[in-house]
This record gives sequence, C-alpha cells and structure tokens, in this order.
Amino acid sequence: MTPTGQGPGPVFGHSMVYDSTGNRMLVYGGMASDSSTETSGNVWTLDLSNAEPNQWDWSAIQTTGEAPSSRALHEAFLRPDNSLCTNFGQNRNPETGGALLNDFYCLTNANGLDPGTVSVWIPMVWKPATP
Repeated sequence: MTPTGQGPGPVFGHSMVYDSTGNRMLVYGGMASDSSTETSGNVWTLDLSNAEPNQWDWSAIQTTGEAPSSRALHEAFLRPDNSLCTNFGQNRNPETGGALLNDFYCLTNANGLDPGTVSVWIPMVWKPATP
C-alpha cells in the first residue's frame, strides 16, 4: 500500500478517526517519529474511496480560526455534523516545558468535502456539571 500525496509522515501520539460519510481517515497532531520534542497541529485526510490502496490520496486540510496548540497523546472524535473534536493531550514543545493541556476544540468541515466551506477551529467552553 503506497498512497499518493505527501501525508503526515511517520508520527506517533496522533489521533485518527474514520469518516464513514466521506470514506476518509482523518489524522490530527502527533509527534514526528524522529523527534520527541515537537508536536504537530496539522490535520490530514486519507481518501479511501478508491478500491485500490495505491490510489488512496493524502491531503492537508487548510484551517482558519483559533487553532488549538499543537499536541500529542490527546483524544479526538468525529461528530455527526463532520466536526473533528479534540481535547486534552500534551504539548511537547521545549518552549512550553511539555505542558499538559486541558482544553477542547472542534474543527468544522473536518473532512474538507463541503465545497466552498472553510474548515474553522472553534474553542469550546467547558461547563462543569452541577448536581
């Protein structure tokens, strides 16, 4: 299996979710396998719509909005409205001292399939449950 396109390269600590509507894998964040100090904030899709794996295609999703800090070892899920949501994790950037993250963001149009629609990061507000 050799997909086309550049793709995210070898990473670990990333999140990956399957979009059954668009038949795509979405990859967010992680750390380069040759580095344990720098995390990524990029979003990639792997188009699985072709039956031949050698015809699968990687592409980067261009995003706007207030993006979350780059991260690894985080959680992510895909909402029914095609928003990719991510939370927590760890930023391994030496400038931040490897800070643990306690935030929550959603990316609209995460698979990039809605023509003419920009993928926008939106910070979500945590509201503690009250009894």
